[in-house]
Amino acid sequence: MTILASRPVTSVSLTAARLSIAAVIANQVLLMALMFPRPELDPSWHTISEWAIGRHGWVMVLAFLISALSYGSLLVAIKSQVQVPGASLGSHCSCSAPLARSVWESSSPIQCP
Repeated sequence: MTILASRPVTSVSLTAARLSIAAVIANQVLLMALMFPRPELDPSWHTISEWAIGRHGWVMVLAFLISALSYGSLLVAIKSQVQVPGASLGSHCSCSAPLARSVWESSSPIQCP
């Protein structure tokens, strides 16, 4: 069994990790705040994409963008520590999904109340 030594943490990685944590907290606060203006959407069986439909949809799009920011800053935070070939590509793909979701939701023509 081979034990890999960890690389030193840079100030950029540390700042990105803190930004990622703050973005995750902001995302969760926005999701909880959306429950009050939309009481008809039960969070136990409605997907979060449904919260982007209607008058308060911009808040959900903002939550998706913050989610993308958290994934992107997490990528920056752990990039210097990743030592497995090909893991960087997977990390980039997983970080682009929330950004694509926010663009998709913001350009959706469906705007039901």
